[in-house]
This record gives sequence, structure tokens and C-alpha cells, in this order.
Amino acid sequence: MPAFGVRPANKSEIKTIVAWFIQERSKDARFAQMNRSAWQRFMMRTWVLPRYLRSQANTFVLEQDGRTAGFAVVEQAGEWVTLSEFSIDAGFDGDGLLRALLRTTEELARDREYRYARVAPLDNSPPRLALFRSAGYELVDYYLWSFTGELAGQAATGGVELRALNPKEGLQQRTAALKEELDASQVAERAMIEESLFPRRPSPHPSYAIALAGGEAGAGQTIGYLSLRPNERDDGVLSIALSLAPAYWGAPVETQIVAAVVHDRGDGQAIPVRVMISTSAHADRSEAPFVALGLKRTVDDRPILSKIVQPAQPDKPGL
Repeated sequence: MPAFGVRPANKSEIKTIVAWFIQERSKDARFAQMNRSAWQRFMMRTWVLPRYLRSQANTFVLEQDGRTAGFAVVEQAGEWVTLSEFSIDAGFDGDGLLRALLRTTEELARDREYRYARVAPLDNSPPRLALFRSAGYELVDYYLWSFTGELAGQAATGGVELRALNPKEGLQQRTAALKEELDASQVAERAMIEESLFPRRPSPHPSYAIALAGGEAGAGQTIGYLSLRPNERDDGVLSIALSLAPAYWGAPVETQIVAAVVHDRGDGQAIPVRVMISTSAHADRSEAPFVALGLKRTVDDRPILSKIVQPAQPDKPGL
């Protein structure tokens, strides 16, 4: 049987791990976009990442039978320890090494009295997700699903209108809409989602309140939030963040909204689209209409999985 080991990286290994980290994270188009200039790459390689890996993150070397087999980065904040980055070299037992790495992550969380261990893998293939699930990790039901494909859409037919929001209003509207969706979805670990995954800063992208238009019952009522994010992931895709009051999940008005904004953005020509839905309950209700529109349901990139490693600590009495 192979012997698997996970140990802290030493100072002399940081330079090698920096090169690996940049190569691995560049698979994520958003990271590549942040480091597209020569100056940004230089700063990341020579100062930002080395400092982060040495003093802020927990940086590990993976070993199999005494041979270096990969690297990993584990972060800690709030109530959670997160395995945020890992890479296993070809020719080694990936499953065995990853299980050893998960055990190390959980031990670190328990030793430092964190409640959750989490993992955010770039590889969201079914075999990889199955391995995490077998180790007791559950997918966090928050922006887990997208509906993707090429879509021409169609011109707006009335019924709803989009009201442009300034950045501060957009953050407030999005947060309120997300809370309403979580209420209706009854997701597990609600407090963890709100504390660590909810947006904290206004989006740089255009955002809108979705309101019922004149002539409709309840005209003027806000029923949701929408944000248009062209090329957000540096992949040429129009990302659409969509939240709606539960009564409208899967209703004709939902696909009409998406079809109208896509038609307007693409001038009636088919463009690649990603509709991001915040909970599984919403995605389940909306799947058939979105599929009929020509979109496919997929697990979004970098899903988050979590595991409770120790019970919540009671509040300490005041001194």
C-alpha cells in the first residue's frame, strides 16, 4: 500500500509552489484576467504570492512513498478552514493523496477550533465530487447551478420592467432577494452562507430591480433582481445573476426576462449565455422552462462543499 503524507512546506519550496499556484489558478479565467499585465504577473510572482503562502495561508506539500506528489493551500477565516487550492502530479494516486489532504484539513480545523472544513475545487467532475461526498462533504446550496448555452432571445413583450440601480442600491436589492430565496429554499447552513458567501461590496456590473409593469396586477411591485455581467469570467459569455420572488420561479415571466435582456445585448443574434441561479429549489422549478428555451443545466464552476467537524460553540458569557 502506498504511504501518503501531508507536511507544511518549507521556505525553500515556496518559489516552486508559487509557480505551481499561478499555473493551476490560471485555469480559472477570472484569476488569469486579474493578472493579464506583465507588471501584475511580476508582482504576483515575486511579492504577493510568496508573502501570502509563507505568512497568511497554510501551505502543504503532498508526498507519496516519500516523493513529492503535489501541493495544497488551506485558508482559515470566520468559522471555517477551506482547502482552496491543490494540485496532484500525474503518476501518483490522486484519490489517496486527496483523502489524506482532507484529513489534514479537518485536523487543522479541529485543532484550531473551527466549526467547518470546506473545499472549493476547480475540478467539479462527477468522480471528484463523488470523492468529496464519500468523505462526508456536502455541496453548499448557493449559486451551485447555472443554465448555459447560446441564445438569441426575443424582444420584450411587456409584463415586467427593469429599473436601473446604483451600486449601493444594487447590493441592497441583491441581498434582500437572496435572503428571500434562501427562506423559500430552506437550505442547510444558512448562517454560514450569509456570513461567508453573501456579497459584501457593490458589483461593478449593471444591476436592475425587476418590477411588474403597468397593467399587471400589483404593478410597480419589485419581484426580483438581475445583474448583467458581460465576459465576467474572461470567456466571452454573458453571465446573468438572477433572483426572483419564489412565486415566479419557473413562471413564463422568468424566461421572458432572460430572453429579452439577451435579445437586447446581442441585437437579436445568438450569443453565449450563463444564467446563474442561487438555490437548487429555484433551479428545480425553472429547469424545464430554461431547457425549453435552449439552455442546459450545469454545475457552476468552483462549487463549495462543506463538512461540520465540531459542534457550534456556545456564546461565551461576558466578563
